[in-house]
Amino acid sequence: MSGRRLDIARAPLARTTLVEAAAGTGKTWTIAALYVRLLLERRLRTADLLVLTFGRAATAELKSRIRARLVALRGLLESGDLESARESDDALVAHVARTSADPRADALWLALAVETFDQAPVYTIHSFCQRVLTEHAFESGAPFVTELDDPPLKIALGAFIIAATWWKVPALRDAKPAVIAFGGAATTFLTMFFGATGPLTAAFLEKAFAERRAYVASHAAAMTMQHAFKILAFGFAGFAFGQWAGMIAAMILSGFAGTLLGSRLLAALPEETFRIAFRWLLTLLALDIMRRGAIAML
Repeated sequence: MSGRRLDIARAPLARTTLVEAAAGTGKTWTIAALYVRLLLERRLRTADLLVLTFGRAATAELKSRIRARLVALRGLLESGDLESARESDDALVAHVARTSADPRADALWLALAVETFDQAPVYTIHSFCQRVLTEHAFESGAPFVTELDDPPLKIALGAFIIAATWWKVPALRDAKPAVIAFGGAATTFLTMFFGATGPLTAAFLEKAFAERRAYVASHAAAMTMQHAFKILAFGFAGFAFGQWAGMIAAMILSGFAGTLLGSRLLAALPEETFRIAFRWLLTLLALDIMRRGAIAML
């Protein structure tokens, strides 16, 4: 590294340049300025320029700053008043005003950039890597995956559980085994993406059984089968269960202890008391899922 101060007007655009900067020295400003220069001087499109940074917040700020730059410079070029801009304290504004041979054409090019900027590839490093692996799954040997936005799903899931818990569906009690099997397959698939296997399955099965012991036994069987399929799926996907063996054993033991205690409590509770208590418990769990989703969106 030469240690020279970066001159944004003279920074080369046709080769690799390393810019070293400490916090608060104008990295975002510099990236936005280089972005504008590449658009105007090399006549690149927004889809041709890849911008990477760390963290979602930094990515959102960078994208906002670049867009603001494009809008401001488009307005300057459309106005045609470049004389005073050539002496601007803003190095990028001064450079664009001095070098623009055809302000009207440059303004139209920046207008196109603004219109297409929502699709501009401005990513965090990890999201870009994930995108490349997904788009080139055959070449990279990566599995085909779907990325879903987790917080909205949690809110929707919580609302669905509450609705399913309190909505009366008497037809489910007369449903054929095929209908129950379909419901089990659907909940298994959905919970692969956002968890909450127990509450979602509980809300579905609670409508299908009139007697609490039959319901609890069926729910336990469904949980066993669902988790067995998930273990197989994650195993094929390469998940290493060995390093979590201690925690898995502790979960199995705690589940067994809970089963013994729950069996005694189940036998002591009247049917109506069990139903009311169970529905309110599901409601509280669903509200907590929605709370976590709402917090994650803030």
